[in-house]
Amino acid sequence: MQPSTASKPSPGTSNRQRPTISARGLSKCSAISASGRLIAWSKTPARRVWQLDFLFAFRYTQIVTKRNEAQMAKTPAERTREHRERLKARERENLLQPAAPPAYVQTPFHAFMEGRHVDFEENLDAYGVQISGTGLGEEVQKFETEAPWERSFTSLERARGMMGVFLDAAKELAALINEYKLQEIEAAIDAAHEFSADLPRGDVQALKKSFAEIERLKAIRSELRKPTRHTLLSVDAKGE
Repeated sequence: MQPSTASKPSPGTSNRQRPTISARGLSKCSAISASGRLIAWSKTPARRVWQLDFLFAFRYTQIVTKRNEAQMAKTPAERTREHRERLKARERENLLQPAAPPAYVQTPFHAFMEGRHVDFEENLDAYGVQISGTGLGEEVQKFETEAPWERSFTSLERARGMMGVFLDAAKELAALINEYKLQEIEAAIDAAHEFSADLPRGDVQALKKSFAEIERLKAIRSELRKPTRHTLLSVDAKGE
């Protein structure tokens, strides 16, 4: 065998420098099985250090891969629901923190609302929903609730909180009604297909009428699947 021509480390330098983790380096160590188990230790101390590096990298890759696979296994609806739950939790935390008014605000909100009439209380009452407690024209809001609030709210804070829960309620009710109507329209389309299949093939007019009814029901389903947009005025701005 030819003697090794590799240069020896100069005094004061370390021969334990760790290489960049790569597939090529992994093939050099060849000490990790497909399952991540360490098969054999190299006799060279530096190689043993490399083997540890690759072992930790392999384990970390496995953990990240399993986490990503678990995330991908969730349906889009489940991921959307989890995202909304995180947003709601964040909003609740923000509500617990007193928000200082912007520097440009000189008149408090309760003074702005004093003497003003709002229609939403009457509109809610028309469907059996009542808002209790003091009006928004009062600085400190007092109302009965089962929520575990540990402090009182100002008029503006309560108004913002009510706006948020009204929006959440509208979204939840819309989702329930939409799911209900889609369920019914699917049943109606299936029934129309069965009715059309039972018609005599020679009755052209009846078949045309049944096909037209099926297309009408499908058009309704397509409309129900489309989200609607409602425009709200901004209540926050960057730089406040």
